[in-house]
Amino acid sequence: MNIITEKYISKLIQYQIIEEENKEIYMYGLECYILKIIHTCIFLAIGLLTDTFPNTIIFLMAYSLLRTYAGGYHANSLRKCFLFSIIISFTVVLTSYYLTRIEVSNIYSISLLIISLFVVGKFAPVDTEKKRHDLR
Repeated sequence: MNIITEKYISKLIQYQIIEEENKEIYMYGLECYILKIIHTCIFLAIGLLTDTFPNTIIFLMAYSLLRTYAGGYHANSLRKCFLFSIIISFTVVLTSYYLTRIEVSNIYSISLLIISLFVVGKFAPVDTEKKRHDLR
């Protein structure tokens, strides 16, 4: 992927759209963006293959919002971040797949929702070196 981003950013520099000294920043940002698109496509494909597409869309929206506002684990490389995100997404889709195939009572579902809200409320937002939160 580095070759693709390198060529694209070099063209932007050649056409004086961006400056040479910002090359590394743009390469990193473009690589993050491409990985996000790939992750989303893989995630949606998993949802289609497991017949949990509506659940996948709901989770994707909720997970994106949660990660944006609550912070969380930050891997030390883009590849590790990508791999970790795929593992989390795949685990959630598989769980959704199996839960939709068994009878789950409303009490159980509401209990899981309350526990989830408590955990998020207790531990979010996460203050890390890469993403500081002003907790005033």
